[in-house]
Amino acid sequence: MKAFNSSNSRTSRKGVRLVGLLLSVILLWSCVHEKKRDVYFSSFEKEIVPERLPVGFSDTIPLIVGSVVPVEDGYWCYLYENENCLLATDKDFVPKAYFARRGAGPGEVSNISGAYGDNLWDNGMYSVFEPSSGNVYGTNAANNYNLKKVVSLEPLRKYAVWKVVKLKDGRYVAVKGDNTCGVVEYDPSDGSIKEWPLGFDLEKADVPEGKMSMFSVIQYNPKQGIIAVIYGNNPTMILYDENGNIVRTLTYSDYKPVEDASGNIARCYSSMRLTDDHIWLLLAGEMGKGNNTLMVLDYDGNPVARIPVGNAMKFCVDSATGRLIAIDYTASESGLVVYDLPDLD
Repeated sequence: MKAFNSSNSRTSRKGVRLVGLLLSVILLWSCVHEKKRDVYFSSFEKEIVPERLPVGFSDTIPLIVGSVVPVEDGYWCYLYENENCLLATDKDFVPKAYFARRGAGPGEVSNISGAYGDNLWDNGMYSVFEPSSGNVYGTNAANNYNLKKVVSLEPLRKYAVWKVVKLKDGRYVAVKGDNTCGVVEYDPSDGSIKEWPLGFDLEKADVPEGKMSMFSVIQYNPKQGIIAVIYGNNPTMILYDENGNIVRTLTYSDYKPVEDASGNIARCYSSMRLTDDHIWLLLAGEMGKGNNTLMVLDYDGNPVARIPVGNAMKFCVDSATGRLIAIDYTASESGLVVYDLPDLD
């Protein structure tokens, strides 16, 4: 008969307690992690009325601008009702070049999406995406704004992707455009395709999935390693890491659906930008009522400030020059309104 060993017994009990402690820590971490993933934000204690800069900035462009993005040497403006899709300007909005002309010849495109001016991490080139062909082009002033094909996203054609960003490691991430919501990743190095999780419950949405997908926006911040996606009629933003894992979802809990003149649910968010420390969301109010608001959050979903921007439906943040640029068609011929970038501290 084997003799009873009290030392082994104590060791066994210690092992059980250690396993129990580890399980408790894992359970606690899981609970905290799950709670942190879904964030609901509402009130903004701080409101900042931005200081408008001289009107002369917007008068330099005698065309209707649909949206604008900052690039290293100036701005790219998307033009409505013009055969030239894009206009490059300097930092004072003085026109430098028209490019991406509509057409089927060299350097021409049939159409472009809202995904342009994104960094391609390749010799200082910025992107122009043509969703009808699935081609991503790159160009800049050094190339005289001649479009250079960078990659074909033909493998993603079945998803009808409309907007796309390029990650620093060379992968492309796009939102679907086939009347369904969702995110898909493509790696040109091996041709692999990966679908990312959606991040919200479609059944609880106020509008059909197809209508939400029409107003999707995707943004990438390499410093944070975050890809953010919104679907314009849905008050939830999804934050992914660069591997497609959902970091957290941010939901505006005070959102109440607004109907437009036709009785349709108006967009919740109409534009989004990511800076190194903040997330900027443009909350669209009633059309023409002048109550559109920029909501600024940190990456944990904490409200930082709200900024009234009148009837603006698009905007960009130019941290390099300290400007907040809004597109307000009621304000001037071009629609460009330039503000001092507010101090959020």
